[in-house]
Amino acid sequence: MGTLHSTTAELTEASRPRAPVGDDHARLRNEFLALASHELMTPVTSLLLGAELMRRELARQPGVPERVAAVLEVFDRQLGRLTLLFDELLQVTNLEDGPPELTLDDVDLPQLVHRVVRRLSAQLPEAARALTVEAEPGLAGRWDRAQIERVVLHLVKNALTFGEGKPITILVHPTPQGARIVVRDRGRGIAGEDQERIFRRFQRAVPVEHFGGLGLGLYLAHTIVRAHGGSIGVESEPGQGAVFTVDLPLAPGPGDRRSGD
Repeated sequence: MGTLHSTTAELTEASRPRAPVGDDHARLRNEFLALASHELMTPVTSLLLGAELMRRELARQPGVPERVAAVLEVFDRQLGRLTLLFDELLQVTNLEDGPPELTLDDVDLPQLVHRVVRRLSAQLPEAARALTVEAEPGLAGRWDRAQIERVVLHLVKNALTFGEGKPITILVHPTPQGARIVVRDRGRGIAGEDQERIFRRFQRAVPVEHFGGLGLGLYLAHTIVRAHGGSIGVESEPGQGAVFTVDLPLAPGPGDRRSGD
């Protein structure tokens, strides 16, 4: 009788639907990435604050050796790069549960774009030289401020990476349906067969050994824009640069995930 009971229990257990092994591996991987990103962000944030304090102190001191200032600049730039990488990993693991939930606020889009450009220009000398913003003032909408900042940051970083040091123009202007952001570079360009897949996760159109990054920035930008009910696309030819265009409604539609209303 005990044997029969044991056998029945084994059959019942065997007949239960199980998550595929691959799903378990994906879940564990995502949990690890989320935990690692969160834990690593804590010391990096402390180091960024320390670098900012050091920069302020050096600004008060006359005759600081150029070598010290140069080392601090490299230190700050690499910490900024690490912060962006950890943020990308954390965001992409959160997206495993579905599109991002939006915390809506009244956002002045030109001011937001200028703020992102100032931040990049403070970290990257090449950004200060290359970037030009042409924005009509007063263009505002109901968006998730932090998420739209991520969109602009990833698009501009992408242009700086592949723009070959040539001028980059960022346009912000109204449309009949809402607002438009255009990031135009004059760099290496993107082949036609790559223009769709670069918006997928971990996809790249360039050799990994020649360009850094995780292949997540454009994927995150695409996901965030779609969550707002907008669209994002690219027009490009090899050697002719690339034009990324984001169209946003002035407020997400009723079907989009949102909070804070």
